[in-house]
Amino acid sequence: KTQERVRTVLFMLAVTLVTVSAVSGLHIATDDIVRRNENLFLRTAVLRSAGLELPSTPAEISSKYDELVRAVPEVPDCYTVGAADEKCVFVRTGPGLWGDITAVVCFDTATDSIVGVTFTKQNETPGLGGRIDEEWFQHQFRGKQAPVELVPEGTASARPGEVDAITGATITSKAVRDIVNRASVEAAAMAAAIRGRAL
Repeated sequence: KTQERVRTVLFMLAVTLVTVSAVSGLHIATDDIVRRNENLFLRTAVLRSAGLELPSTPAEISSKYDELVRAVPEVPDCYTVGAADEKCVFVRTGPGLWGDITAVVCFDTATDSIVGVTFTKQNETPGLGGRIDEEWFQHQFRGKQAPVELVPEGTASARPGEVDAITGATITSKAVRDIVNRASVEAAAMAAAIRGRAL
């Protein structure tokens, strides 16, 4: 009986060792690919939020990004877009219902209006808060002025800061509103600095 137990424990240890080794090996082997894909995903989100047409291949996306986008060294996760820094983009994270939501928010530096919003990370409830990934929800931010305020879904008017919340996803909608409004404060300061440099 004791010998049988020892054999079972040794077998389980061997299986565990093989499994952990295989998973670790796969992680190491794919780490570079994962990093490249994350970088491409971010570049795509920055270009999309800036309202730019996306090329069809990863190489063309990277080339367009390198041509038009510059990181702002003084501000983490902030980028300017265009030869005259016409747009500024912020990658900002805030708490959602089930985890962090990361949004890429672009502002026009001349008008301080929102150019676009794209989400790169969210774990919200599918069919409810997960609807922030839907085109209609992201599209409604275009041209709006911060601070953004939420109104019931289907009732947003032409007012400068009104956007539809998602019915049944109040916490997620407020989280998005807060991320966009915090980014807008940074964008206003960035736009003032850019206009000051232009004088």
